[in-house]
Amino acid sequence: MFSESITSIKATLYERISSPLLGSYIISFLIWNYKLIILIFSKSNADVKINFINDTLYPQIIDYFNYWFLFPSLTTLFFIFIYPIPAKFVYEHTQTKKAELKKIKQNIEDESLLTKKESYNLKRKIINLEYELDDLITRKNNEIKELKAMIDNYNNSNETTGVDNKEPQTSITDNNKYFNEGTIDFITRKYFNGKSGEVSKYLLDIIEKNDTTLRLDLFHDNKYEDFLIDHSLDILLEHDLIRIRILEGDEYYKITPNGRKVLYKLLY
Repeated sequence: MFSESITSIKATLYERISSPLLGSYIISFLIWNYKLIILIFSKSNADVKINFINDTLYPQIIDYFNYWFLFPSLTTLFFIFIYPIPAKFVYEHTQTKKAELKKIKQNIEDESLLTKKESYNLKRKIINLEYELDDLITRKNNEIKELKAMIDNYNNSNETTGVDNKEPQTSITDNNKYFNEGTIDFITRKYFNGKSGEVSKYLLDIIEKNDTTLRLDLFHDNKYEDFLIDHSLDILLEHDLIRIRILEGDEYYKITPNGRKVLYKLLY
């Protein structure tokens, strides 16, 4: 019970002391009566202190009223009602300027260009990620084609002998075998038609003429869009018409014997 009373008294005193009115008044009182505070903590005798207070600090009764109540009260009212008005405009101005500076800094950072080295490294990372993704897609597509080929071969083995009007079954997914004439005809008719076929033929011709071609050179100052070049390279790689070589960390393309056969068929 006693501890609860002490806690309640402490809470009440804290609430009073933390009040803006009381706090401002205490500060104002200390400002107007700073000489009294210095005198109290001085090492002079009590009689000297009392005489100095009565004769010098507050020689008249009205001085006690003025310095202990009137002047501190006016200063308190100034702190509470007058000072916040200019402080508000100063705070708004300060925060506005900070926001403007932050916006200017952000604009400068957004417009800053990458260095040549940073740009090259970023492009290399993007190309590596694209290559990894393309390689994964190609491998999965090859797996699907192999499974389809197995199913077709199984179905064909159970059919009766007769004329087969289906497209010839190719060994496209087997990179260790050379294409026969039927396979070459099938590839040229199926994958070298339209815009995509035009790009594939163009790339195959460039890679053959240069013997070994850097991947980035195929995208530099090219008349075809990058996505068409990527798509056509995927087709050429998937069907073993070109292969990738890594030289000093860079990707190069080289035409395969099967690729030369298909290119010869397309050109002649």
